[in-house]
Amino acid sequence: MEDRRALYNDYAHELDHEVAESVIAIRSELTAALKRLLEKSEAAPCLKSMRAVCREYLDNARHRGRVGPFSYMTELGKLRAMIGVQIAYLAVKYGIDVEGELARAIPADLRDATFLEA
Repeated sequence: MEDRRALYNDYAHELDHEVAESVIAIRSELTAALKRLLEKSEAAPCLKSMRAVCREYLDNARHRGRVGPFSYMTELGKLRAMIGVQIAYLAVKYGIDVEGELARAIPADLRDATFLEA
């Protein structure tokens, strides 16, 4: 997911339709990863959670124009926070270094852990 700018780019540089395309790609990657995992895998609930928040983001996209200009940023922030927490959990659980821009998706209070490289 490190190449998915929707997870970390500045809000001012994001376009709603491009973010939606990226979220669709993320959801597809998560679905493919879930198919490779055993159902009892400890990673499966994290991937399912990330996939669910992607689906919620896309479902809410239909209503964004009707609720005001800040809805897009709110929904994107929620998506990033939810995915960031799951990435942090997986990184700790499996000893994965989260590098570069993807580390920005992890909430600030979780970034201080030693498994993250800025």
